[in-house]
Amino acid sequence: MYSKIVQLNLSIFFLLFLVGACVSTKQWQKDQYLLLPPIVKGNKILPAEDFMYMHRQKPNISKIKVVFYQRGKKRYNPEKIINAIDSVGKYWDEKWRVADKRNDSLKARKYIAKKEKKLKKLNTVLEKGNWLMRVAGSEPVFFDSLATAQTASEMRKFLKNNGFFQGNVSYEVDTLKRKRKRVTYYVTENIPTYVDSIFYKTEAPKIDSLLNAHHAEKLLKKGDYYNTSNIDAERLRIEQLLANNGYMHFSRQYINIDVDTTHFLTYKNFDHTNYSEAQQDSLHKLKRNAKLTVIIDNPISDKHRDYKIAGIYVYQIVPKNRHQKPDTIISRKSGIHYIYVGKTLPYEHRVLDKRIRLRPNELYSGQRLLDSQNAMNQLDMYKYISPKIDTLAGKLQVHLFSSALDRYQVTFEGGANLAQGLPGPLINVSLKNRNVFGEAEFLETSLRFLIDGQASATGQGAYTSREIGGTVALNFPRILFPNALLPKSLRNQIYTYNPTTKLSLGYGFTRRPEYTRSNLVASLAYKGQLRRATYNLTLAELSLINPRRISDDFQAILNLLGSQGNTIGFSFRPALVGSTYFTYTFTNATDVKLQQSYYFRILLEMGGNTLQLFDRTFSKKSNNRIFNLPYFQFYRINPTFHYYIPLPRSRSWAFRLNTGVAIPYGQSSALPYEKYYFAGGSSSVRAWLPRFLGQGSTPLEFDEKGRPNYRNVEKPGEVILEANAEYRFPLYQGWIEGAGFFDVGNVWLIREDATNIGGKFRFSEFYKQLAMGAGFGIRMDFSFLLLRFDTALKVHEPRQSAGKRWVLWDYAPKQYLNQRLLNFNIAIGYPF
Repeated sequence: MYSKIVQLNLSIFFLLFLVGACVSTKQWQKDQYLLLPPIVKGNKILPAEDFMYMHRQKPNISKIKVVFYQRGKKRYNPEKIINAIDSVGKYWDEKWRVADKRNDSLKARKYIAKKEKKLKKLNTVLEKGNWLMRVAGSEPVFFDSLATAQTASEMRKFLKNNGFFQGNVSYEVDTLKRKRKRVTYYVTENIPTYVDSIFYKTEAPKIDSLLNAHHAEKLLKKGDYYNTSNIDAERLRIEQLLANNGYMHFSRQYINIDVDTTHFLTYKNFDHTNYSEAQQDSLHKLKRNAKLTVIIDNPISDKHRDYKIAGIYVYQIVPKNRHQKPDTIISRKSGIHYIYVGKTLPYEHRVLDKRIRLRPNELYSGQRLLDSQNAMNQLDMYKYISPKIDTLAGKLQVHLFSSALDRYQVTFEGGANLAQGLPGPLINVSLKNRNVFGEAEFLETSLRFLIDGQASATGQGAYTSREIGGTVALNFPRILFPNALLPKSLRNQIYTYNPTTKLSLGYGFTRRPEYTRSNLVASLAYKGQLRRATYNLTLAELSLINPRRISDDFQAILNLLGSQGNTIGFSFRPALVGSTYFTYTFTNATDVKLQQSYYFRILLEMGGNTLQLFDRTFSKKSNNRIFNLPYFQFYRINPTFHYYIPLPRSRSWAFRLNTGVAIPYGQSSALPYEKYYFAGGSSSVRAWLPRFLGQGSTPLEFDEKGRPNYRNVEKPGEVILEANAEYRFPLYQGWIEGAGFFDVGNVWLIREDATNIGGKFRFSEFYKQLAMGAGFGIRMDFSFLLLRFDTALKVHEPRQSAGKRWVLWDYAPKQYLNQRLLNFNIAIGYPF
């Protein structure tokens, strides 16, 4: 078996080698040479990747793509395509004329659409080539001596921009067999330059005072490498600082940086061919110091001026009343003018006062104007907020034009639930009633129904799980809390976070073959947001869990586990779950496709604290029961970190780290089932089924055919550790994407019993118990949704016996399905 696999792999490799080696050079001109990827040598401090971005020519990365292009070009016939365009146009025009004579407007429009679609496809082929030329292949790039010299010149500029003023770049061109050339660039950095001192010079006393007041925020620091990127960042900082302190017309074009290099010692440029590497390293230990002077010039015709806001005008015009004469309310507290049409102002002006960050007679701030727009948009009351700044007659006035959303909004969502398991229908209906009490509140009622394909816990194979739920939530754009308990300074600080209060009541019903369960939930939650950070504090959440039915087979499993010391059975009894939790989320992403970005989220939860307080207050003896219902006590922490790195040519790396610990305390020996951690599935370790990875190295069970049983009982954990890495790349015309991924993770328990020997988390053992999976995925981006197909193979199975955990190498490919090493995932959206 292994010999056949080796032969097949060698055959495929040999075939690809032949295809890659047979690049045809017959049609090339005498002076045309295929350009290979360049090499950068000699750099010690600056990374070679930075120099790669400066190439004027994009080198040929793959010879195979060049071969495909040549094959496609042989078949490319522009005259034939032009004739086809003419024929298609005449054919569908005739179809349209016939339909038009019959007054069949529907078919006429259909024929026009088909004609445009086919012509668009043919024109694409005419302009960009056939499929082999456009998609499978790439046009050969030939060596250009002028472009190479320009690349070296750009590299020299890059050295100077980074403080290597005496740096140099030379290059050599090597001519290889089969008409190929490769360029090697030799970088000589010489002595680096450091920032020695920074001075700020301006003729405007107010600007000078402002710069001194924010001196600690400067981005140019003594001892840093000289770098033009840092200089540009400092110019931007000054521009924003002034724009947020009244200087609305100020631009960074008035900021110049003078670099004093007259005190530099004179060194000659050394050639790489006769200057040793040891001597080059010794130069890097020397320092050249540059004195920087930041000069803020005045405009030619006038001086920089700071503006105070003369007035703020908020227009709340309902479209159907726009022809009526408007009325105006002036807020006594803020001095803001609210202009409206109708009997009353649509939204209470006191609510808007707290959302608008600008005030009359204060200095204008561009950032506070943007914050005001965001704060008003977060009310979910407006279609848009459009600002206009007026400086006529030397006075600055801020006008905010708004358009209100409809008071009632019905949303219907239908589709497939692909979050876990097998696909199933999903229906979600919601009704939103805005401005319930006249102060920008909204009432939202939602109903949810889904069918989810899962694996049975009692060995029944796949089954359908039905979930029905509904929620009623009332949202207030303020903090509902006794003012007497909050100092005024703290209240004012809180409102900078655009706080909201949410009161909700929800009911959920789940029906599975093993059990039927209902859950009634009530909560009081606060939310705040400041730019890229979001804060959620759920002060109290109370759930009444009622397992209405448990099948005999599943109850037998729970009884068996309980007799062996496992406490999971407590999670399937009627109980109260009360908790308080806080969630903090931060992301620096503005456009995740174009810049490095990260996302951080942490959840801190304490369960049973409010119920225990109630229990001790009204019960003579606390027994962890209220109305004869037990309640759970637990702590839970769950930090998650995502990191995204974009690469050239629409490629990217994405990483995820997910950790968590949940610990029962007091008289509780188990967690509520919903509070356990689970691993496996389309957004976790994808080589395992959802919720069936773990725990630790608990030994696997096998069926009668000797195959691992991954579908006996779900694997809840009290400790989770997951890490994922994914490389994403384009496959076809920008809407089909491929991905290679590697997943690591597992769940563990805090305590060990007879049912999970090896499932306890130990610092000395956990790294040996990490499950590993790898795979390949295809993603289809339809703009309105992203459909994802991932295929994953188990690589390391910690539940196998020692010495047999690297399962990928123990089985031939034909046995991957039999041994359940291969797992398929279908989902919507990226995994992280």
